[in-house]
Amino acid sequence: MSCKDIRKEGLFLDWIIESTKSEAKWKKPIIRAIEKITTLFYQAPQKERSSLYLLQLIDKYWHNIPRESFQSLTEYYLLLAKVSDYLLTTLLYNQKSPLRES
Repeated sequence: MSCKDIRKEGLFLDWIIESTKSEAKWKKPIIRAIEKITTLFYQAPQKERSSLYLLQLIDKYWHNIPRESFQSLTEYYLLLAKVSDYLLTTLLYNQKSPLRES
């Protein structure tokens, strides 16, 4: 499942949008991070796609999201936990890459 698939189905992004009452300063950076993480995960050789690799990607790209974009540190870490759980569950379950070889 690619990030575009996630967007089309509205599964995760709708959930993110509905999951908090705060304004959307963090939505675009989170979406960009999810897209980058998803792309890099699927570009890696299948034998390297592990929960550790995925957590390393999440750690690397989540730090690009300014904490000031959130109403509180609680909101920041709550969304980090929810996004991490979602990516771990979804990407590890769907190991087959949706990216096409050119």
